[in-house]
Amino acid sequence: MTTVSELQNRPLKLVCGTVWGGIEPVRLDVCTRGVNGSLYSTASGGERGGDVYYMSVCSADLITRLVVADVRGHGEQVSDISSWIYQTLLDHMNSVDGAGILSDLNRIVHGRGSIAITTASIVTHSIHDSALYYSYAGHPPVLAKRCGPTWTPLLLGAQSTQSDLPLGVLSSVPYNQGSVSVQAGDRVLLYTDGLSEATNPESDEEFGERALIASLEKLADRDLASARDALIECAIAFSGGPLLSDDCTLVLAEIR
Repeated sequence: MTTVSELQNRPLKLVCGTVWGGIEPVRLDVCTRGVNGSLYSTASGGERGGDVYYMSVCSADLITRLVVADVRGHGEQVSDISSWIYQTLLDHMNSVDGAGILSDLNRIVHGRGSIAITTASIVTHSIHDSALYYSYAGHPPVLAKRCGPTWTPLLLGAQSTQSDLPLGVLSSVPYNQGSVSVQAGDRVLLYTDGLSEATNPESDEEFGERALIASLEKLADRDLASARDALIECAIAFSGGPLLSDDCTLVLAEIR
């Protein structure tokens, strides 16, 4: 395991390892054999928040996993919850089954009560079949740019109203998984609602998915770290100041 304090502002190459965190501010660039990733996380109005991010590569160096999660609450009360999330993700490092991970996490989180309710987005890239797998637990869908300049949300399609719920809402929830083929240069964005719900104080309008997509398409020629920072600046400019209304975490990644 690699800690944020060891890697802050330094590129990291993952080989059969993980990087995770989220209750402390971070900007971090990470690469695996299959994916380059650029991470950002900050807490609303303080140093310790409730968002969690995770990136890992499996023991065979073929499967890269990206996760962002938004835990109810802030600070120390989130630490235990994030450790449960981390351990479950670690146990499933060699699997592409994101839906199975969410099912296991849901059972754990439900037993901790409403304070532990969490939304999450899981993306897994497999070099073996050049595919991207994605699953959600009540979380904003991943945005993706595939085979061209256009960004679109990766949706699961029509599902039962009792499926893909936030972790901990019900004791048993069915989770689903979608997949798409990807190639070198394709990009994805995982984010928490602290980014999409950045609010303009004059109009009371939220930044939203449409503005996110428009901003990403304007940043197509930038490298990941530059695009990440510019995207954050777009949200800050829209809201007229720092993103303090909620924790904000994002992972911008590119297929290698």
